[in-house]
Amino acid sequence: MESIAWLHQNVFAVRCANPACHDGSFEPDFRTMQSTYSSLVFHDVTKNDPQGSYDYRVVPGDADASWLYNRVTTNDQVLGRMPLYADPLSSAEIEAIRGWINKGAPDAQGDIPQY
Repeated sequence: MESIAWLHQNVFAVRCANPACHDGSFEPDFRTMQSTYSSLVFHDVTKNDPQGSYDYRVVPGDADASWLYNRVTTNDQVLGRMPLYADPLSSAEIEAIRGWINKGAPDAQGDIPQY
């Protein structure tokens, strides 16, 4: 359950790659598993919190330093929790994201990325 393949198939592609959202219109791009992975792991944050707290969308091994995890768990009403304008992710989906990140955000082959 904590793999990029599972997350893409069960969370990102179905909950986030909606028209005018993360469908290639802007990043992260959740259309394919590869575009999902490439636009998340060690990818610079373009829209940050007011303090500029995050450097990357996903920091392998550190969900708390990952902008993705923040965006699906935030209670900030101005920033908004992802997915916007839709039901929030379930606790199981959020934990799968957290688990994948904390296990090093392995790619489809199970390899841990190096910066």
